[in-house]
Amino acid sequence: MGTSTNGQLCYGIPFGADYEFPWDIEGFEYGFEDWWFRKICGYKEPFELYAETKTGYIDDIIPSREKIDEYHKHRRDFEKDNPAPVKVVNYCSVECPMYIIAIPDTFKNNLRGYPEEIEMSDLYVSNHHHIIITAFCEKYLRSDNEWCEFPDMEPRWYLTSYWG
Repeated sequence: MGTSTNGQLCYGIPFGADYEFPWDIEGFEYGFEDWWFRKICGYKEPFELYAETKTGYIDDIIPSREKIDEYHKHRRDFEKDNPAPVKVVNYCSVECPMYIIAIPDTFKNNLRGYPEEIEMSDLYVSNHHHIIITAFCEKYLRSDNEWCEFPDMEPRWYLTSYWG
């Protein structure tokens, strides 16, 4: 008997299993999105809220619900105004991740045993999408590491599986 996985479909560029992405090299704790918003877009919190304390808050004082909401709204508003132009799709598993840099609107997935309908119009990809993804990869993902093989910059549709 095999292992059940989730199905995925996206338009993008696959990178090899050992490719070093800048968000991994530079130690961004929350990966791609943290790197995108903080380093590339320059996001800064409106004030300090969290700390490594018993309660998880500065001086172990739990702030008001309004203060917590204000903090998180600031981030949500920033993300809404600065969306990432690509989506990082793990096309293997949690233990052995491999990634496709994809156009966000093209990503479709389904959970084991639950079919997902795909409209033919969902599969339309404009030349603009091609330009966005290749420009992003060329600008941000070229590695100086000679062991990191940079992929062919020809995006395509990929049907993959993911075991989480």
